Amino acid sequence: MQLPFGPLAPDAKETAPGVVMTAQNVLPLIEGYGPASSLVTPAAATALSAAPRGVQSLVLRDGAYVVYGFTETTIEQLQSDDSWTEIEDGFNCTAGDDWSSVHFGNFLLSTNTTDGMQAYNVEAGGAVSAIADAGDPRSIFTCANVVVALDCLDNASERNNKLIRTSAFGDHTNWKTKGADYQPLEDGEELIGGVDLKNNAAVVFQSDAMRLMQFGNAGGGAMFSMQKIADGRGSVGARSIVSFDGTVFWLASNGFWQFSLGGLKPIGSGKIDQWFFDTVDVSRLDEVQGSVDPNRKMVWW
Repeated sequence: MQLPFGPLAPDAKETAPGVVMTAQNVLPLIEGYGPASSLVTPAAATALSAAPRGVQSLVLRDGAYVVYGFTETTIEQLQSDDSWTEIEDGFNCTAGDDWSSVHFGNFLLSTNTTDGMQAYNVEAGGAVSAIADAGDPRSIFTCANVVVALDCLDNASERNNKLIRTSAFGDHTNWKTKGADYQPLEDGEELIGGVDLKNNAAVVFQSDAMRLMQFGNAGGGAMFSMQKIADGRGSVGARSIVSFDGTVFWLASNGFWQFSLGGLKPIGSGKIDQWFFDTVDVSRLDEVQGSVDPNRKMVWW
């Protein structure tokens, strides 16, 4: 006998007909619910040498998948038997931050404000090398074949949490010539993170604003232009920002939002937002973490 269960609506009143107030150990499907997957630990698996401070999964040129993990002091690689091998140690990831990492060409680039940007050749192996001219950014991402660095040291080696740097085209080691650029922002508060939207466009998030970053035809010889999309719509933290196929989703201090080149859209207004803020510890919103499930076409926080 089949029992019909309505859609999950935890914000609804208990007397609301046809909805589910609590859904435990299941995943919502287009119609109904399915069983939640369970985790299995392989026999040879080992843990990272310390608490994780970042993970990056990437695909090599031969199609092989590789996973790298970061701790406060190490960069480690996941082996075929699910054990971890240390690539480099001696780091001191900034307290309260995670490593920010990105796959660029043959390299895994990773950064934190204490150790600065590091590069590791994932195709050839070898040693990890420092990229000093990047300005020790807190966060990095790529767009239009350049590396974008946020919250950097300025030219006087002073920390500016509203400073954006971009590398030369196709060269993560060059931050001074061949199109490398430098753009301080004067409002919107500190830089939080950024994502590539496709079509040579990206979104840069501050704590109290968001800006559209567009490469090409910027005028005045600049590599990119910056256009403010909204005030008061910044992200509560880098972990809440999720992007997929030209659309970015995030948590702002006033709820959940979605943006693509088609426009800005609230996705929790008057429904989920207030329930969420009433449920979580709002003093720890910077710890909210998002992820995307492209198969189910869902974003999770």
